[in-house]
Amino acid sequence: MDPACGSGMFLRTVLELQCDPLRGNHTQDASREAFSLVHGIDIDPSACRATELSLTLLYYALTGQFPKKLNIHNEEAIKYFGGHAELAGAFGAVIANPPFVKWDHLQPEMRLRVSGLVKELSKGRPDLFLAFLQVGLGLLREGGYLLFVLPHSFLLARNAGGLRRRIAESCWVHVLADLSEIPVFEGIGSYVVLLIVQRRALCAEPEPTAIVVRCREYVGRALLAAVRRRTERTDFYEVFEVDQEVFRSDPWVVLSRQQVSLRRRLKRYIQLGDIAAVRQGMVTGCDPVFVHRAEDVPAQERRVWLSFLADRDLGRYRVPRVSSRRVFYPFDGPSPLSEQVLKEKYPETYQYLRSNRDQLASRGPVKAGRVEWWRPDQPRPAKNLLRPKLVTPHLVLKPRFAIDESGRFAVSRSPLVLCHSGVDDLVLLKYLLAVLNSTVGYWQITTLSHKYRSGYAMLEVKTLRDTRVPSPSEIEPRTMMRIQRLVDKLIANSTDAQVNEELDQIIATVYELTKAERSEVGLEQ
Repeated sequence: MDPACGSGMFLRTVLELQCDPLRGNHTQDASREAFSLVHGIDIDPSACRATELSLTLLYYALTGQFPKKLNIHNEEAIKYFGGHAELAGAFGAVIANPPFVKWDHLQPEMRLRVSGLVKELSKGRPDLFLAFLQVGLGLLREGGYLLFVLPHSFLLARNAGGLRRRIAESCWVHVLADLSEIPVFEGIGSYVVLLIVQRRALCAEPEPTAIVVRCREYVGRALLAAVRRRTERTDFYEVFEVDQEVFRSDPWVVLSRQQVSLRRRLKRYIQLGDIAAVRQGMVTGCDPVFVHRAEDVPAQERRVWLSFLADRDLGRYRVPRVSSRRVFYPFDGPSPLSEQVLKEKYPETYQYLRSNRDQLASRGPVKAGRVEWWRPDQPRPAKNLLRPKLVTPHLVLKPRFAIDESGRFAVSRSPLVLCHSGVDDLVLLKYLLAVLNSTVGYWQITTLSHKYRSGYAMLEVKTLRDTRVPSPSEIEPRTMMRIQRLVDKLIANSTDAQVNEELDQIIATVYELTKAERSEVGLEQ
């Protein structure tokens, strides 16, 4: 069964393998039976016709006849299976590349259907692919296999936690291939994993190991090694075995045995969230309007326009002295502005926003009545924004944490790291700056982050909050002073390779990394 068959590529490939004329035991009767056992569903009528054409031509090539019937149905899959209870547990294999449609983009009727199907398994707002995965698991008979293309977010996202738990409880994971650094779908912002699981039989069976693939290049070689259950490690991909126990923890952070051991040891350190506050920057909901060129902001109204740092403005260790852009900040000192005060005290700003009212009013929070049309979605109070802090881009390829010592800058969406108490401690911030920019610090962050093309990771508040950090109170004063001096040098000149290397090695020593562990996180000896 393919519940999202599209043009039928998966179904045709399965049939080509099953009905290969070069196999010695191939018969036309066997081909007819194989076609009768294949089922496909798609909501797109053109896709269904394409599948029927493809399978018809294959059937004719194999048997010399046209098929009397093909089991291809032009239906909405979730609704279809809801009305065919007899199909539960009926299939030995379910394979699909389900639609990756986020909750916010679903029509109201489909939202009801999806939430009704996965309500007991999904926290938050379930995306459409989760409903297809739930359907697929329900179609499997004992011992049956499910093979799905899924977004990388499935491994980590909160809304997928219930389905990860269901798989761990009822299935064996056989293969998990992380292809998030490969442009599987050109031009589409989707970063995928391949998941193969088998529904457990009721009889006792030995617990198999799972094969994990992490690939940057040479996908074919990596997947061939996985199919042959051959562990390999090259500069381009890694294939290794893990125990099923890995999938009984949440989220699914899939690491080699050596990396699991290292991560377990790092957990003896405190969490970053124990010694610092990790917040999210502003969320305007409409950056093209709320973020403006600095020279276009009226000089007499700059009080409500903060200096703004985009991701590309953020370097390593230091922020720029000035910013070319500003962001509208709806506060007059500590007090939030009202529309009337904005109109009276900042007339040019108000007129500018009013000229973009249609665009601003089209935002979801405005339509829902949660935000006034002229306000950013989540501007953040000054106590969580305009303070000394660490800033970072939202998407990173390498660690790029910087310190905003004066607390002048605003950022959009990306995390901020501030001191817990009302007293801003630059010594603590500079220590954390060294840790988060270090190889071992970044290794921790990326193992827990959503992946994007070309190795980029999305940094989020929860991920940073959970990062393990040696307690600064347990570091020798002489070592802490040395860290502070090196950080100051890098704030002055972040490109000094020798200082970067020296600081990186000191942080690895603070973490008490062995030589093998340093190699595991990618730290050069």
